[in-house]
Amino acid sequence: VHLYACAFSKLSRSSGKFFPVFSMIPENFFHKVADKITHSDVDFEFYPHFSDKYHLTGPSKEKIEIFFKPALLSCLESHLGLEIYSDGENIAICRSGHLKLEEISAFEDECSEIIQILSM
Repeated sequence: VHLYACAFSKLSRSSGKFFPVFSMIPENFFHKVADKITHSDVDFEFYPHFSDKYHLTGPSKEKIEIFFKPALLSCLESHLGLEIYSDGENIAICRSGHLKLEEISAFEDECSEIIQILSM
């Protein structure tokens, strides 16, 4: 059994923003090896910590690179271990494992911070 804590949100397009389809998960050894062949992982030169810690993929690498602005990358570097999925209209932010009762508020704060940055 694998437990997740997840938050879901509909992405607002009212400001004319686009939201790419992507998945972002913690990167492991096997992702690094596979990427040597597939070159599917989106890395950011000026955010090596993010690029080392997260495996970011989607059908349009270019749209993902435009979407992941410095504020979002910096935020995600400080919240390691998250998984984020977007279908272009909705977003799911997840943390693997069992959250203790006292950790729920911190997870809610992480999610709120990310969603606020995405709304800017």
